Amino acid sequence: MSNIENSFKLKLLRMAKHVFFITLLLTVSKFAVGQQMVVDDADITTYRSFQTEIWYGSIDSWVLPAASPFSFLETSIGVGFNSKESFAHNAWLFETKYAPEFFRVDEHAVSLVTGITTDPGLTFESFYMYAPYTREILGNTSLLHVNLGYELKNNDGLEHEIFYGIRSDIELSDRLYLLSEVFTSNLDPPAFQAGVRIILLDELLEADITWGRGMEEGVRAPGFNFGLTYTPSPMW
Repeated sequence: MSNIENSFKLKLLRMAKHVFFITLLLTVSKFAVGQQMVVDDADITTYRSFQTEIWYGSIDSWVLPAASPFSFLETSIGVGFNSKESFAHNAWLFETKYAPEFFRVDEHAVSLVTGITTDPGLTFESFYMYAPYTREILGNTSLLHVNLGYELKNNDGLEHEIFYGIRSDIELSDRLYLLSEVFTSNLDPPAFQAGVRIILLDELLEADITWGRGMEEGVRAPGFNFGLTYTPSPMW
């Protein structure tokens, strides 16, 4: 067998592995519960590859593929669902994250995120931009994240919000992290979320299990959630 044939077969096997994992993630998302951590990190996904995040939660659920066509840029298109109402599709999300190398100094990193959300019919619902800051802590074994941003909402008229939050990812072992975050907008009472991150396959597949709620009476979001993140190595 020629080297060309061997190379072609290896590429087919590699593609089949990625298709298998994506299919697995999409299947699990129908039965599990998951939600993204609200406070974002400053990093972007693997250059020349993609990332697929799926969260199925008691309040909202999302499928969020992302790609990094350039070493400093990540682009995402997300699909949101209302978990409380027959899993109805209720939102689109279009987002970019800009993270050039000069935004990273030693154990510090900053990036800039912009995005819009729409309803299923692509009617504008919100525009947002924020700056995630990440710092390595505890001997570079754990991470601290801080977010500060602005959101313009189309809610029977335009509304302006300043939002902010802080999160920690504390390493408990090579495959287990403790996650916790507090976040709010304007001067509203904050909400919190906490849980664990489990590394299922090194640098490929991880799971987040979290629970959170608002500190204001009657605010139950983000609720109980389960999510999966699939991040393959460079593909081109």
